[in-house]
Parts: sequence; structure tokens; C-alpha cells
Amino acid sequence: MTLGDRRLPEFQRGQMLRAADLNQLAQSVAAILSRLQGNRVQSEILTGKLDADLDAATSFASTPSTAAVSVWVKDDQGDYTETARTETVTNRFENLSFKAGQIIRFQWIDAEWQPVAADCE
Repeated sequence: MTLGDRRLPEFQRGQMLRAADLNQLAQSVAAILSRLQGNRVQSEILTGKLDADLDAATSFASTPSTAAVSVWVKDDQGDYTETARTETVTNRFENLSFKAGQIIRFQWIDAEWQPVAADCE
């Protein structure tokens, strides 16, 4: 099985999976997700606060800027709370920059987390 295969491997109910079986399953799932992301399937949008300034890109195509962002999620009361999760956001906008501490929404686009909205002054 290669990453290009389109079908998940078939296992019998109750079958004991070996390490090779689990690797095969993981590769199949990774290939499916890769194709879905390549087809621009809507992925989740995360919310967080920038840990550092996210400068404008020098070049959209080849020189983006990056910064770490702390992910926040809604709790049971509907309030946002900080999690232990941190992601790296890639800014390909040449005329937009963001400051540390700024609230930002970001989405998985073209194999990287990219900003899609931000709290502006």
C-alpha cells in the first residue's frame, strides 16, 4: 500500500492488529486527508492569541512570516479559555501584520496554518 492508495485496508471485526497493520491504516488515512485538503475541503478554524508579532510577508510566494499562537477554546459556559496547545501560523499577506497578544482566527490551508481573521484596532 502506498500513500496514493484510495481505499482503507480491510480488517475483520475483532482482528488483532499488528504494528504493520496500524502503519498501513495510518498511511491510508493520511493519504485521504491529504487529498481532501488538496481539494480545499473546509477545515476547522481555530481561535487564539499571538505569542509574538506576526509580520507581513516579504513575498507571498516564497518568504512568509511565522509566529506562535496559543489556542483558546470555549468552555462549558461559553467562555474562551487558554489551552496548552500552540500552533505556528504562517502569514503570506504582504500588507497585513499582527501584534503579539492580538486575537486571531486561523485555518489549515495548503499544509500550513494561515490567518483568516483578526481583531483589529
